[in-house]
Amino acid sequence: MPKGPLSITLRHANYQHPGADQPVLQDLDFTVAAGTTTAVVGSTGSGKSTLLLLLMRILECEPGQIFVGDTDNRTVDPEVLRARIGYVAQHSSVLGGTIADCLRYGAPSATDEQIWSALKVAQLADFVVAT
Repeated sequence: MPKGPLSITLRHANYQHPGADQPVLQDLDFTVAAGTTTAVVGSTGSGKSTLLLLLMRILECEPGQIFVGDTDNRTVDPEVLRARIGYVAQHSSVLGGTIADCLRYGAPSATDEQIWSALKVAQLADFVVAT
């Protein structure tokens, strides 16, 4: 998968939870341009979390396709795909340990330099230095 910002395109994406009477997502067609920020809003049960799980390939859409850049996300190693997606779950946990320990939860082999780089990207480096 190419580096840098990538567009996300859904083509006729659908998902129905097992045992559900109807799809939670049906015939979604849209593109999020590379390098932009998009908010997905809606009422409880409208499919916001399901959409993100489809993007990360935790769930698979059927029928339909999801493209990251020009690549069908089903052809990308899920670990590579998930490493490119930032996600804060609606039910999150507080991890113990240092900030570096918490960041290494997602990247166990991260070097100190990579930790500081991540903190700078998240605009938290100054905060960490000050505390």
